Amino acid sequence: MLPRGSSYLAIVVFAAAFDPLSTMELADFSSAVGDFDALDCELVGLARDSSVAIKEWMLEVDES
Repeated sequence: MLPRGSSYLAIVVFAAAFDPLSTMELADFSSAVGDFDALDCELVGLARDSSVAIKEWMLEVDES
């Protein structure tokens, strides 16, 4: 159990946009956002790709 009043940050590092493993991980973390919220934990994704590529990748994952 987490201490009351605590908040957490999880940094999720992705290898590359459109990489099959990274795409699967993005989908998994996206579906678990509610679980992290319940723990007062904010998720932040980190990738080396451009913001345009990341936005396109996120849209593709949302569609599937």
